[in-house]
Amino acid sequence: MPAAGMRPSFYRFTSSLQLILTGFFLLALLLIIGQVAAILSVDRLARQSRQAIYDAAETLHVSQVFATDVTFLERAARQYDVLRDRELFEVYLERRARFLQDAQRLAARPLTGEQRRRLQGLLQEESAMHQALAGAPAPGPSVAERFSVLDAAARAILAESGELVSRAVDDIQLGAAETQRRLIVQAIALIPAALVLAAVYSVLINRPIRQIKNAITSLGEGRFLDGVRVSGPRDLEELGRQLDWLRLRLRGLEQHKVTIVRNISHELKTPLAAIREGIELLHDEVPGTLNRQQAEIARILQANSVRLQKLIDDLINFSIAQTEDPFLNERPIQLHRLLASVIDDQKPLLASRRLAVHTDLHEATVIGDREKLKSIFDNLLSNAIKYSPPGGAIDIALSREAGRALVDVRDQGPGIDPRERGKVFDAFYQGRPTPQSALMQGSGLGLAIAHAYTRLHKGSIEVVDSKGGAHIRVALPLAGA
Repeated sequence: MPAAGMRPSFYRFTSSLQLILTGFFLLALLLIIGQVAAILSVDRLARQSRQAIYDAAETLHVSQVFATDVTFLERAARQYDVLRDRELFEVYLERRARFLQDAQRLAARPLTGEQRRRLQGLLQEESAMHQALAGAPAPGPSVAERFSVLDAAARAILAESGELVSRAVDDIQLGAAETQRRLIVQAIALIPAALVLAAVYSVLINRPIRQIKNAITSLGEGRFLDGVRVSGPRDLEELGRQLDWLRLRLRGLEQHKVTIVRNISHELKTPLAAIREGIELLHDEVPGTLNRQQAEIARILQANSVRLQKLIDDLINFSIAQTEDPFLNERPIQLHRLLASVIDDQKPLLASRRLAVHTDLHEATVIGDREKLKSIFDNLLSNAIKYSPPGGAIDIALSREAGRALVDVRDQGPGIDPRERGKVFDAFYQGRPTPQSALMQGSGLGLAIAHAYTRLHKGSIEVVDSKGGAHIRVALPLAGA
């Protein structure tokens, strides 16, 4: 059996099941990657949002505490400035220590540049005020005037901290929109990737299946010359090797059958020739005059010997058509003259059935074997005669179209049932019996021989739709086409 050939790298699998599962796994992996990417993006957005909200809220809280510290510090400073009591100065120092501590906390928060400048200016102003308050009274801005500046700066910092929350919310919305856009882009990228992967695996899976299907079709049509080669997973390659083994077996059986048919046919021809010669002598009354009954018997024997001779000839022609490399004596054939010759050969039978033949033959030349081409059209005409009613007509047309010679044979018989169209070219198949066909029993090989010889000439033969009677068309390539 022929080898299956080198296995492509993407077919390094034990079985087709593994190939299918791998495809599903890769598709699932793409979906998982997309899901994980989406989860990570949403998680990152959530963490950033939580951190932004926490930072803004914490900054706002520290700013509020710091603003309160300024208020308490101002109260303590004013009391000390008026009374100059040592205990009030201690209270002032405690308030100032808390104020400085909260100022450090505020400075550690993610402030804007403007807030940091305000905080730095506020601390410088407070330091100057503290030095003035800790020393002897001196002319200059009063404590109230100094603290009004500090209070305004603290409230400005507080207001800007409140705006930080709004900006954090805006940033979260922008981040959500960006994450959504990124997820959409990922989804758009994953969809074609998944489609490409599905298409690739569809090809990988369908290719060996299609090869197996074509091999089975070829075996069913009796084409045993081409070896069966399946490239795919190992189990399908093994199936291909089994099909090729079956092809060789069928090929051997077909050759054996053809040999038997050919030998039997040739063995029958010699005694049949002697029988026919004896019957002809009886029919010609060479041994002596025959009475009416004897003459009728001689006529029946003669007719059946002719029918038997036709059956043997059909068997021989069919066996020749079934050989693997039939010989074709190819030469230019003027098809219109060949058809006219076939009609002339059938004139006695046409006359006995009172059948008219209407022809429309255009000149057309093909390259082929004259005897085999003549056998094609002789069988088609015989088939039309067989099913035509007495007194009917047969139409034969020859035309040229798209580099082909088209021969159409139409009769006025019962036609071909659409359910039987796929069988009429099978060997030994005979259609439904009719009163006309009963008068001319055939071998069931005529259309099979016509089909085989047409294929040998790289042509086609088909049953064409017809309102009445059968319509068979033969197409052959024109010479030089």
